[in-house]
Amino acid sequence: MQENSSGHINHADLEEHIREFGGSRYRLRDIRRIGDGGAQKAVYKLNCTGGPDLMLFVWDLSANYFEQDWREAGVTEESYGALQFERNTHLLSGMGVRVPAIRYISRERNRYPFDYAIVEYIHGPNLMIYEEGDTAVRDRIYEELAGMLGKMHASRSAVWGEAAEGRMNRETAAAAPCHSGIYDNALRELAFTVARIDHADWEEKEIRLHLDRLLANIRPRGQYGFIHGELGPDHVLVNERLEPYLIDIEGSEYFDIEHEHSFLQFRFGALYDRYLRRDDLDPDRMLFYKFHHHLSCTAGGLKLLERGFPNRKLAGEIYEHNRQSVLDMLKSGR
Repeated sequence: MQENSSGHINHADLEEHIREFGGSRYRLRDIRRIGDGGAQKAVYKLNCTGGPDLMLFVWDLSANYFEQDWREAGVTEESYGALQFERNTHLLSGMGVRVPAIRYISRERNRYPFDYAIVEYIHGPNLMIYEEGDTAVRDRIYEELAGMLGKMHASRSAVWGEAAEGRMNRETAAAAPCHSGIYDNALRELAFTVARIDHADWEEKEIRLHLDRLLANIRPRGQYGFIHGELGPDHVLVNERLEPYLIDIEGSEYFDIEHEHSFLQFRFGALYDRYLRRDDLDPDRMLFYKFHHHLSCTAGGLKLLERGFPNRKLAGEIYEHNRQSVLDMLKSGR
C-alpha cells in the first residue's frame, strides 16, 4: 500500500471518490486525523474546496484496541465494518433519526484490506458542551434527542440481534435470550479484571454471586427495541441549527431497551432523569445491565491502559469510576 496522508487511504483515491459524487470542482485539500480516532475505528476529517468538508471512517480491525476481544468473540474482517454501518444508517434515517449521510462506501477490499466510508461532516461539537450553559438551548437539544430515542426504541422485533443482512442469527436468538450473552460477557470481563488488579475489596466470588442474583430476577420477553448500544454524550453531535446527530452506530441492534437506558443513566447522570428517563422499564433488567456495564467498563479501562490508548488519563478514569461503581452496587445490594 502506498504511503498516504490519511495513514490508510491514498490521497488520489479519496479525490477520485469525491469527484464521483461531487463533480470535478469538488476537491480534497488536506486530511486530518480526528482526536484519538476512537477505540474501534480510525476517523479523519477531509477538508475540501468546491463543496462541504467530509469525514473518512476506516474499519481496520488490526488498529482496534479491542481486536483481541473481538476475535475471541468470533468477529472477523468480514463481519466488522461498513455493512453494519450502512444498514444501520438506512434503518435509523428511515425512523426519522438523524445520522451523518453516507457519500461513498467501500466494502470490496480489492485495493485496501478494510472497509471505509466517506460521510457527511457535522459542523458542531458533541453533546458534552451543552451540559452547562443556556437551559433553553439544552432543553431543545435534549428533548429532540429523547424523541429520537423514542422512535428507535419503538421499532420492535420478535428477534434480537443485528439487522444487517446475514447478521441477524435467528437460530441463536431463538435458543437464548439476549441477556444470556451479556451474562457470559460479564464473566469474561470479571475474569480479565481479577487477573490484573490487587484490590482487597474486589472479591470475584462475591461479584459473581451478585451477578447471578440479578440474572435470576429476569423474566422472559419476546419483543425487542432498536438500540444504539453505547450511547453517551460523546456519541451525539450537534450542528449549527442545534440538531442532534447520532454517531458510532455500527453496533446498533434489536435488544432489550433496558440495556440502553441503564447505560444512558450512568453516562448522562442527572440529565438522564431530567430528559431521557422512562417509567415503563423493567427494573430487574435495569439493575442487571447496569452491573454488567460497570464490570465491562472496568475491564475496558484496563484494556485501554494495557494496549497503548493515547489518552491514558481518560482510560484510568474509566477504570476507576466503574470499579467503584461495582463496589457501590455490591454494598447497596442492588
